[in-house]
Amino acid sequence: MNFRFSQEVNPSTYKTDGLADSVPVRVHRDVHRVIEGALQAQRDWSSHVRGLGNKFSLMSVAIPECLPERLEIMSYANDFAFLYDGMGTFMFLMQWETHLDGHNTQDPGPKHKSFVNMFRDGVMDRPHDANWRPEKQLQARVWTEMMAIDRPRAIKALAGWAISVDLGSEYRARTNFKSLEDYISARVIDFGERIWYGALTFGMALSIPPVEFGDCMNLARPGYVALALTNDLYSWEKERNAAKAAGQDFVFNAIWVIMQERSRDKVTGLLPEDAEAEAMATCRAEIKKYVPEYHTTHDPTLSKDLKAYLEAVLLIISGNLVWSIYRPRYNSKPQECQHPSEMS
Repeated sequence: MNFRFSQEVNPSTYKTDGLADSVPVRVHRDVHRVIEGALQAQRDWSSHVRGLGNKFSLMSVAIPECLPERLEIMSYANDFAFLYDGMGTFMFLMQWETHLDGHNTQDPGPKHKSFVNMFRDGVMDRPHDANWRPEKQLQARVWTEMMAIDRPRAIKALAGWAISVDLGSEYRARTNFKSLEDYISARVIDFGERIWYGALTFGMALSIPPVEFGDCMNLARPGYVALALTNDLYSWEKERNAAKAAGQDFVFNAIWVIMQERSRDKVTGLLPEDAEAEAMATCRAEIKKYVPEYHTTHDPTLSKDLKAYLEAVLLIISGNLVWSIYRPRYNSKPQECQHPSEMS
């Protein structure tokens, strides 16, 4: 071969573990083109899959009042979770402490024990280990920066996320929901109301008094129902197709649950042809029902931060809705919108 575009690498600069010592390694002279190609793929992914750039990004519309100095790490954590989409945010959180000690700490004990163990004394103060797997390095950055910004709220946020992991994974394993109401109870937890609680209280530096925590969860619940159903509505096509490709006969989605409530043909056992359209219409009606039910209460007995939290949840509802509509990955033909800087 006439080598026109590559050059041989000095064998003293790399190792082959003795498996191919007689074969030289050559590298292309235009390595910059490789780098540019990879970077362009990342830019296209951000634009066409993640919907960044001229589209609404989730964190900017979901927590519009996030403290500026906390917004970047919140977005970093959120996008890192999206990189694991398919496993989902919960998998990202569950694996947080796996290999925390440089080896796999999971055992056959209680579910997610390794994640919960991350909150035992001293674990969060351990120095970074260069031997951690690459994704653990990224996770460590999230944790370290959150701790440096606001240790008390960071600890509470991660503890709340651990609870969501424990409860959400159990509910997502269910397939025998008897009704939409039964499903909603599980979906709100799976959707991560405690994750959002941690995100809002950390991002906005809110302090909910312990005596008000129960009221906080109860008052915010209709909002989280609307959020979960909105996510189900706009992710239905993607999740339905993924389940079909995987050969699954169940989709953890409100549309699927509503469809199962419909009467099947007594002979074929099949659903009516319009079952999917009617289920989507029902889901939309449920969202419209829950949004008015959600109130940013003006009860003077509630603390200032609880009132702010409840209003922040209301803004997640509208922000998540707009993000879902414009998110390319949810839509084969996503809507176009102006960049926020171009809007009045």
